[in-house]
Amino acid sequence: MNIHTNYRIYPKAIKEFIEDNYELKSINFGNIQNNLIAVLEKLKLDEILDCKWEINPLHFLDKVDISKENNKLSDFDQYSNFLFLVILKDGKSKADFQKAIKTFDSEFIQKYQNKALSEYQEIKSQELIKAKKQERLLYYAAGILFIIMASTIVILKVMND
Repeated sequence: MNIHTNYRIYPKAIKEFIEDNYELKSINFGNIQNNLIAVLEKLKLDEILDCKWEINPLHFLDKVDISKENNKLSDFDQYSNFLFLVILKDGKSKADFQKAIKTFDSEFIQKYQNKALSEYQEIKSQELIKAKKQERLLYYAAGILFIIMASTIVILKVMND
């Protein structure tokens, strides 16, 4: 097998790269894999690198009208975690691969993917904080209810004696 590496990429990162680098900001190149190939083309890495979308069938579980070949970025949650295999094309050297990967990392992963990852982590962090607050409120409510019930039992017991 050719030299390769894996990347987990959010659709949001691809979408934002395309919006920043193409005049038609909402352009779709046919499917998610083709959109990432368009990223490679714009970075002038398409002669060295190719990519293959390692699709998980769960991504299509609730989507009846789309397939691996027929989809667009908006068909998926913007923070779906897609696995791409980035492969060195035949006839290219390991040095070409390393240079291309360095460019891909600096011009796409660092700028777009890491930004999307930070946003996703912030969203998840806020959701966790919200869940903890709700849990805390539930404990407070249960404690207050327990105190009210215990007080009622004590009052009823005192009244009966």
